[in-house]
Amino acid sequence: AGLFHGDIAQVAASMMIVRVLAALIGMVMVRRRVSWVRYGLKGVDLGELKSLARPALAVLAIPIGYSLSLQGMILVVGALIDVRAVALYSATRTVGRLSSQAVALANHASMPELARAAGANDWVRAGRLIWLNILAAAIVAVLFLAGVNLIGPQLIPLWSGGHLEPGRMLLLLISAACAIQAMSNASGNMLIALNSHDRYAYVFLAMAILAVGAAFVVAPPFGLTGVAVSGVVIELVMLTVAIVEVRRRIRQHMSGAL
Repeated sequence: AGLFHGDIAQVAASMMIVRVLAALIGMVMVRRRVSWVRYGLKGVDLGELKSLARPALAVLAIPIGYSLSLQGMILVVGALIDVRAVALYSATRTVGRLSSQAVALANHASMPELARAAGANDWVRAGRLIWLNILAAAIVAVLFLAGVNLIGPQLIPLWSGGHLEPGRMLLLLISAACAIQAMSNASGNMLIALNSHDRYAYVFLAMAILAVGAAFVVAPPFGLTGVAVSGVVIELVMLTVAIVEVRRRIRQHMSGAL
């Protein structure tokens, strides 16, 4: 739609159509690969639904937190700084989030294997998979952090036609926050695979709200640098919470398996 000079509504409609088609294709692929899967309400077990309600609501807190964090920051920057700062912050964060995308590729692929190990009550293997994932996430995040700061000062002006040029400090702070978030997300995904994510998910939502609140306080006196620093601090706290929760859950499951 964008290539054919469509307006914002047409771009949004095209995205919705593509996602609906993708969901339908996914349903067909699942049905073909797993023949016993049936779609519909027949045979629904209300007891099973009740047991799934709590973890399902907890998972819902995570995308809500993402929405608040991603869009809330933009609203704060636009309201308290200026429109150019919105463009600069958004473009810099988009480049910085390359680390999150890279970590997610490997991290998501290992979640079924972890769930399988947990289902087999093999907590030694599950623990190894978890820490291997967290280590891999840290390595990938650091490599992308270095790469973003190496090419970002040239990439962002090129991408924006020379209109946006973030300072190196701003790029470092925003990309560092994104890299730390990638590591905490990797830990959180391990908890989701174990169906032990409820506490993590609600803390994630609370920290997203706190991040927007902190940005609201620091944006007027310190500008984008203050917003970026607050983001790094919040992400460090969230990473600590995620790792502590992973360790607690592993020990809990291993002691229960003995």
